[in-house]
Amino acid sequence: MYTQSYLRYLLSDDISLQQYYVGRRRVKLDDVERTLMLFERENDRHIPDHYYRLGKEKTFEGVRHKSELFTIGLKRLSNEYLEVRNGVVYVKAEQMNSWQLMLPYMPPMLLICVMLWQENCLEDGHELDYIKDHLLPNVEFTTYPSPYIPQLNQLLGQGGFTDLHMHLNGALETDLTWQDFLKNPLEIKIELDKAFDIEKVKEQYAQSSMLADPDRLYKLLKVASVLRYLLYCYIYKIELPYEFSSFEDLLNKLADGQILDGHYAKHPFEQRLGSEIEAHYMECLLYIRIFQQMSVEPDNDTISSLFHYYLLILGLTNKMLVQQPTSYGFEEFQKVTLNGLREYSESKNYFKRFAQLSGNQLRYVKFLEGRFSPKDEQSKNEVLIGGIIDGWEELNKLQSKRGLPESTLRLVSHFIKKKEGYLDNQIRYKYLRENLNHRADLLLQLLRDNTSLSKIVLGIDAAASEFDTPPEVFAPTYRKLRAGGYRHFTYHAGEDFFHVLSGLRAIYEAITYLDLRRCDRIGHATATGIPVALWKQNIGSKMLIRKGEYLDNLIFAYHLSTQYDNQKMKFFLPMLSLKIDELGYEIYQNYYPVSMHIRAWQMRYKSPSVVVFKNDDDQVKELFRQYHNKVVAERYDEIMEIDTYDILGEEQLIELQLMLLEEMHRREIVIEALPTSNVVIGSHHDFSTYHLYNWYCWKKEGRPLPPIVVGTDDIGIFATNIYNEYCNIFCQFVYGKGMNTDEVTSFVKELDTNARLYAFA
Repeated sequence: MYTQSYLRYLLSDDISLQQYYVGRRRVKLDDVERTLMLFERENDRHIPDHYYRLGKEKTFEGVRHKSELFTIGLKRLSNEYLEVRNGVVYVKAEQMNSWQLMLPYMPPMLLICVMLWQENCLEDGHELDYIKDHLLPNVEFTTYPSPYIPQLNQLLGQGGFTDLHMHLNGALETDLTWQDFLKNPLEIKIELDKAFDIEKVKEQYAQSSMLADPDRLYKLLKVASVLRYLLYCYIYKIELPYEFSSFEDLLNKLADGQILDGHYAKHPFEQRLGSEIEAHYMECLLYIRIFQQMSVEPDNDTISSLFHYYLLILGLTNKMLVQQPTSYGFEEFQKVTLNGLREYSESKNYFKRFAQLSGNQLRYVKFLEGRFSPKDEQSKNEVLIGGIIDGWEELNKLQSKRGLPESTLRLVSHFIKKKEGYLDNQIRYKYLRENLNHRADLLLQLLRDNTSLSKIVLGIDAAASEFDTPPEVFAPTYRKLRAGGYRHFTYHAGEDFFHVLSGLRAIYEAITYLDLRRCDRIGHATATGIPVALWKQNIGSKMLIRKGEYLDNLIFAYHLSTQYDNQKMKFFLPMLSLKIDELGYEIYQNYYPVSMHIRAWQMRYKSPSVVVFKNDDDQVKELFRQYHNKVVAERYDEIMEIDTYDILGEEQLIELQLMLLEEMHRREIVIEALPTSNVVIGSHHDFSTYHLYNWYCWKKEGRPLPPIVVGTDDIGIFATNIYNEYCNIFCQFVYGKGMNTDEVTSFVKELDTNARLYAFA
């Protein structure tokens, strides 16, 4: 069981939020104690309640009033994870991995303010000095603190890190977008309504007991703006704008919408400081003043209840913005990317996200490869790329003004994997293939134009759910773009999968079908490192899989084993052959030798329109044509149940991982490792099993491994930046695995050197 404070769930407590908004009742301290214990219990139902009751007693020790949830409880929680050095809030290095996985539950600015409140009193009339002296060093551009690690600081002093995998959308932090949400709730609702037609987004709403549709979130944002104003009034003894006979009367009026139409969108601190001050600074000042007030009035239940209610709405919003540790798999991640909540904030300009990822001193990034999705019209591409460049130039100007070296930006255009909406009779993914071909033509035209826009777009990628589109669909597009002059390619593969074999096969297919060459890259490639036993433990002893997917997995396993003449796999080849015969007959209604299955599978990089409509007697091409046939495709997609360790067990799957890594090593195909994204989306429950350590150990054993580089993926959705990702690696190896700091520093330097070497430049 976890032994940390249950207060990390304080903002995730939908039960208390429901009591405030739906039940219209004050939440008492014992209500919070009970619900947070139940949240903790959800982590592991196999542990008896008496352990959890002991944890509850420890969490709420000394807390007698609801205000002390914040002044004692949050103070204790912040001190567990954070420390202050020369006025800057840092994460304790030994707690970094745990801190990273707490951020999805609690946006960090609140705990930063707890630390600053403990260190420095905020006096009336000195707000601007407080911002300059205490807030600027800690939250000027980002609210994500980092650990103090001298070894990484030294690397940082050499000009910053290289981030080779960062998506430009899904970037802005919760604490920064929150101010937009309260200031422009109607604009936010418009974007939410647009996204609500998507089935996965509806699922995300349904997963919350508080959210049925965007209208509920819109109303709660308006409630939050009123609560913030009321808190300001109580703190500064300002006459309240409304009369209410009791706290319950206020809750009724808020729920009924009677007092939501006032002018509360602006931050109330504007009355004291003016509109020129950034809203997130004013939010920090409000938090600190509330802590000060609650510390002198611990029995003032009104202030503590208003603040609790306000933070619960912030926490609900954060759950929609940041991938939750309990939301496993890529499809859960996709819900966050699709819900539209960041759309308004991220549509305005790119500077904020570029400054954010650069850190408060603007030193974190030396070189960035930003991923963007190309549009279906050239004029739209020009506007999009131009806006990105404008934001980066604004960052460079600020860096120069502060005497810092300018960072370098390059762009990677990524296509989107999409589900096959309509099955054509003769060609799989016919319409997506046509769309990809059109977008490729636009990119080639951009390259031929030879403008400043074309010079910054150096690479090609394909992203989104692997369950929607296999690599073969992108093969003609990639090959066309390479022939047209593009030289750098990467591809998301082996990130999420039904079976480890499926993930390994996707990586192999991406390399071979897309004609990836020396120094090209694969994004994630987690299937090559995931501890197989952990994956099997998560899945169980039985699993469901599509019949055709399993057949292709076995064909791949047979091919790779024979290609490398692996002696440990020889015993299993006859069993693989028999199963391939059996499944092949069920799908294709004919028996084909394994060698023919392999050759037809290897042909899938070809454009089907070139092969399908040619009549010849070649049986391999006939098998290829059948694969694309709609009737065969329906049999291919039938679901079957298998033993998770069917023919191949843990030892054999590890052998296949190592063989594929050797193949990548031989071809010098680089792996893009994305620590927090890999841990939160993948089969891991925390950083203790993160597979980068597997790769490291295999290399130490003398196994041939490809080069590995580090990236961040979606920095807002995973609450991270490139410096913190290196910190997560360092802390996992030093504090999680007990390794010597010199050895880990050497490995981190290797990763950093790889990133500089294999950047698309």
